[in-house]
Amino acid sequence: VAPLNVSNIYADTYESEDLTEGETDNGIKWALDDDGILTLSGKGAIDDNYFSGRDDISKVIIKNGITSIGQSAFSSATCIQSVTIADSVTSINDDAFSGCNSITTVKMSKNIKTIGDNAFFNCSVISKIKIYEGASSIGHNAFSGCDGMSVIEIPASVKTIGENAFEACEDLTIYGATGSKVEGYAKEYSISFVKVKNLSKSGVKISASKYDYDGKIKTPKVTVKYGKTTLKNNTDYYVEYSSGRKNIGKYTVKVTGTGKYSGTFKLTYTINLGAKKTYTVNGLKYKVTNSKSKTPTFTVTGSAKGNIKTTTIPEKITVGGKKFVVDKIAASAFKRRTHLTSVTISKNIKEVGKSAFEGCSNLADITVKTTALTNKTVGANAFKSIKSNATITVPASKYIVYKNLLKAKGANKANQKFKSR
Repeated sequence: VAPLNVSNIYADTYESEDLTEGETDNGIKWALDDDGILTLSGKGAIDDNYFSGRDDISKVIIKNGITSIGQSAFSSATCIQSVTIADSVTSINDDAFSGCNSITTVKMSKNIKTIGDNAFFNCSVISKIKIYEGASSIGHNAFSGCDGMSVIEIPASVKTIGENAFEACEDLTIYGATGSKVEGYAKEYSISFVKVKNLSKSGVKISASKYDYDGKIKTPKVTVKYGKTTLKNNTDYYVEYSSGRKNIGKYTVKVTGTGKYSGTFKLTYTINLGAKKTYTVNGLKYKVTNSKSKTPTFTVTGSAKGNIKTTTIPEKITVGGKKFVVDKIAASAFKRRTHLTSVTISKNIKEVGKSAFEGCSNLADITVKTTALTNKTVGANAFKSIKSNATITVPASKYIVYKNLLKAKGANKANQKFKSR
């Protein structure tokens, strides 16, 4: 579809071409579905006047990447009912939504800096607007004629408010900080003003700061108090959680006051390896060898299934999105696993516990890749009562040492063979 070049406030192009998708001159991609939902994506600014006067848009969704909304971009698009503005947007230019008299809800960017002159002029059925901390200016007549608006929250960071910004908003109450520019403006224009209370970090708590990794999303409960009063989520504050929250790592809970309360606080919690937990990876069970180390390692403790036939003790496993070295085989890990016929022991294994493979009467093929085993690190009877004609392949550099070592640990039948690789 060829991009549209709209240069006037009401474009005949849209009347003559029933287009449902396109790209603006600024490279912003747009798509309009059968329900009138307009989705915009890309990087940069939405062009001036581009959607002005359209009567087939019911909802506007501006996605992350877009940084500003151009002058008169949606002016007089009278069927728009709701607008969602991504947090990447920092400016709404003059007349951007002027005359959009069906808009009832606006989800404002949390990073908005400037709202231009007449930006929401005569958007008469908007009921509530929240402007977030960090915003700096509200233009002349920005919300003039929004006579259905009852509440607007304006942070102390706003230092400039244009003349008649809220003209004809007869039932409006402004929520703002004591001593702020906003409070002075409300007094000057005789607008009802509610002093917002500042939350303290000591009043914001999460139910847990540490979790053991178990593969499940962790969402600690948030409690916020002002003095002795317990506040209500989504009424007095709202909560945002980091994405993910399932794998090992540090995560953030952001708590922001709203309505009669202000303040933004970030609390952190961690998901860690569980020192006593058993993790199953690719059919084998593991426990942490040394959870307090900066580089934890794992011990294989056995098989998750009783009828395992072949297995490889891996060099590393992935748990909670991170890779860890496997350096030990636990005592009795595979004891009496009579279905087991073949085992490969990786190069990272430093210890094989007592009776690790004892009684694996059908274990006929063992490949040892590690060169780190010693008499002290291989437990008694580790290979006792494996198949009487088993073949054990060991590193060439360790052939004599390992032949004697493994015989001493149970692999001592006359027909058992040792090979080097």
